[in-house]
Amino acid sequence: MTAEQAFLFRHALLRDAAYQLQLPADRARLHGLSVAAIETLCGSRPAEGGDAAIPHATDAFAEELAEHARDAGETWRDVRVLYVRRAAESAARRFQPAAESRWWLELAGLVSSAQERRVALAKAGSASLTAGRFRDAERVLREARDLHAGRTDGAVLRSLGTALRELGRVPEAVASLRSALRVFRRAGDAAGSSQTLLQLASLRQDTGRPREAERILRGLMCEDAPGGTPGLRASAAAVLARVCARTGRAAEAAHLYRLALRHLRATGQHRGEGIVLGNLGNLLADSGRLRDAGRAYAAALVLHRTHGLRRSEAVLLANVGRMLERRRRYPEAGARYREALALMRESGDRRSEGVTLGNLANTERAAGRLEEAGLLYAEALALLRAVHDRHGEGIALGNAADLYAQRGDPAAADRLFREALSVHRSVRNRRDEGTDRLRHAVVLATLGRSAEARRQWRAGRARMAGFGRRPPAKLRGQMRRLLKDARIPAGGAARRQAPPAPTRPRR
Repeated sequence: MTAEQAFLFRHALLRDAAYQLQLPADRARLHGLSVAAIETLCGSRPAEGGDAAIPHATDAFAEELAEHARDAGETWRDVRVLYVRRAAESAARRFQPAAESRWWLELAGLVSSAQERRVALAKAGSASLTAGRFRDAERVLREARDLHAGRTDGAVLRSLGTALRELGRVPEAVASLRSALRVFRRAGDAAGSSQTLLQLASLRQDTGRPREAERILRGLMCEDAPGGTPGLRASAAAVLARVCARTGRAAEAAHLYRLALRHLRATGQHRGEGIVLGNLGNLLADSGRLRDAGRAYAAALVLHRTHGLRRSEAVLLANVGRMLERRRRYPEAGARYREALALMRESGDRRSEGVTLGNLANTERAAGRLEEAGLLYAEALALLRAVHDRHGEGIALGNAADLYAQRGDPAAADRLFREALSVHRSVRNRRDEGTDRLRHAVVLATLGRSAEARRQWRAGRARMAGFGRRPPAKLRGQMRRLLKDARIPAGGAARRQAPPAPTRPRR
């Protein structure tokens, strides 16, 4: 073949034109020849009915083989089913959940038995969950659940509960997870029960019930826990670390995160490693170690993008925005928040969207755009209440109250601060309770309620001392001016006042 002939054959438009000139029967025959040629180059065709999870030389071309078999006609249907299944398993091994879900869905449309279709749909739903496509996951998992003809699959119910949880439909999620737990317990499946309890504990933590979550998680971490495995104990440690971080036990949280990381790295579970690294970065940022936090975020972002974890990437981008906000780099923080919001809306992650809207409101407020900040706080609160995120609701209420105070409406600020403090106490969020008690004290002093302001200030100072923090200099100065009393207890030397404390999306 001359160089000119080679160019003409490889030119995409000319090649397509040549293809279209072929009669349909000739095209089908050429596709069949293509399948045979690739199989010959790879040594053989995989055995039909064999385990598709075991690698084969044709797996590198499984997607192309599936497409050639499709275009070769109905007589190649069995070959198409074979390679569609292998394409799905190959995508799973390469950590490509979006592609994996697509191929399992195609297989579900090809197989004849209800059992095979149910299995394919369940795997497609699980892959959609991993990819962060929660609406797709819910739709597919409901279809898998409804194919049981009177029988119930605990794993499908558990995955459906997880999808509903991520979509913020908490009552439905709890019902599905409890149903899954009953199924596993009736079947004597200790491992399935433990995995479902882990999901329920994480849900309890997210909805402001940390004591119940901690009780479940400590039980799962016991060496003799039924159905316990090193992987399950590592996952329980990672969730318990979040509980500890939220309830003011930073040292214990750091220990638990590192415990989980050691196991995940030892067993090559890089997707879980990225999530735990991101959460460890949050803890480091909260303690003021921003450089270390930045390194943890960078490592986590590489892992999320490598494995196609779009939802985890969105949460991480929001937390990077939070770190930039702490550094007062507000335009950059706002850009990261908006980038994260686009991904969250794509996946349907309403809880993280609500928290990130509140953080974006903080940056708008810091830039002096108070009207826009107020609208964003209201939107954030509506979402957080809809998904039952009490922890995030309390923080958004406190920041919205402080905005009212800044805009000269202390009566509205007083009302919202009382709501925020009630929520903080109910979820044991002592860190933000301390900050909001101090901010509320300033509002009370503005309203002329001096005795109540002093009591609230002392209570806030005590809460902050538990975290090794002192009342910010700006608040201390405001109290002194308002009460004309230089003896207002400040809890130590003055420090530069930080902007309203941003929060982070749940992991």
